[in-house]
Amino acid sequence: MNNDMEIINKFLKSKNENMESIKELSGGTNNRIYSVNDKYFVKFKDSSSIMEEKYFFSIYQSNLYSKILYCNIEKGYIIYNLLDAKDAEDANEIENIIDIVYNESVNRKVTLEKGYGYVSGLRPTWTDFLKSELDDSIEYLKSESMISKFDLNIINSSLKTIEKYPFEKRVIHGDFGLHNIMISNTNKSIIIIDPSTVIGDYLYDFIFFCFSDVTLLKLISFKKIFDLVNEDYEKVKTMMIIVLFIRTQRALKYSKSDFPYYYKKYEELINL
Repeated sequence: MNNDMEIINKFLKSKNENMESIKELSGGTNNRIYSVNDKYFVKFKDSSSIMEEKYFFSIYQSNLYSKILYCNIEKGYIIYNLLDAKDAEDANEIENIIDIVYNESVNRKVTLEKGYGYVSGLRPTWTDFLKSELDDSIEYLKSESMISKFDLNIINSSLKTIEKYPFEKRVIHGDFGLHNIMISNTNKSIIIIDPSTVIGDYLYDFIFFCFSDVTLLKLISFKKIFDLVNEDYEKVKTMMIIVLFIRTQRALKYSKSDFPYYYKKYEELINL
C-alpha cells in the first residue's frame, strides 16, 4: 500500500496536482485498483498482465477503448482517465450488442507477430494455446469431481478438427466478455476494458464474448452465431464447443449458480 501511494503521488506530481481523494475499488483477486482525485484510475497488477493491456491499447485507440495515460510494466501498474461509465451487468442493457461485438471482433488487426496465445507467453501454434486453456479447465473440473459429466473425446476431436482450418493471425482481446464492458453514462455507448491480449483467431474472441454471461446465452442463439459468421459450419461449431467448455468450467469456478444453465447449453451444442 505504501509503495502504491508513492507511485500515485509521483504521477500526480508530474501532473502538477496534489492528492485530494483516493478510494480503493473492488477488482480481481490479483490486482489493486484505485480511484484518484475522482479523475484517474490506477491499477496495480503483475507485469505480464500490464504488458498485455499496454500491447492491446497501443493498437486499439477509438472511443470504444480505454486510453492509457501512463504505464510501467516493470513496476506493474497502469493509469487511465477515470471513466464516466458503469459496469455492464445485463446484455439487454446494450442495444444490438451482438452486432457491435461481431463488428469489433471481425475487424481485429492482422499481425505478423510470431507465436500464438497470450502475448506475455506466446506458444508455437494456435492449437497449443487452445489445448493449454482446455487443460486448465479439465484440471479444475477434475478437482471439483465434475469431469465425468463431459466426454473428453469430443474435446480432443475438436482440437484436431480446428487444426485443419487456417486463419489470419490477429491481435484479439483474449478475455472478451460482458464482464469487460462498461456503458458510458453520457451516451450509453460501450467501452472495452481489461484485455488479456492474445494473438490468434478473431472467431475465438467473438464466440468467447457470446458465451461470457448467462444474459448473453439467453439473448443469442447458436443459429445467430452461424448466420453472422462467414466461416465453415464445422469450424464454427468446433470453436463453439471449445469455448463453451471453457466458459462452462469458469461458470462453475466463479458463479456456481450459472453452471447448470451453461451445462445445459453445452449439451444442446454437442447434440446439434
